[in-house]
Amino acid sequence: VSHYNTKNYGKPRSVQETTARYHQKCEQYKNLRKMDNPNHEQVSMLYAEAKALGWVIGKDEKAIIQDLNF
Repeated sequence: VSHYNTKNYGKPRSVQETTARYHQKCEQYKNLRKMDNPNHEQVSMLYAEAKALGWVIGKDEKAIIQDLNF
């Protein structure tokens, strides 16, 4: 672990920033799903990012899915 250098990593995101990114990803996901022929890979990536951000801010699985689908 001698090559590990904490200076290479940025500061952790604030709760407000993480929450804002979560809502942004949810909106991007919804907009992409509305398209006639959405790119499956893009949809999957946005879904995974939104879920991970939701977990980070303490949302449970059911709430995340509701946010993504409504």
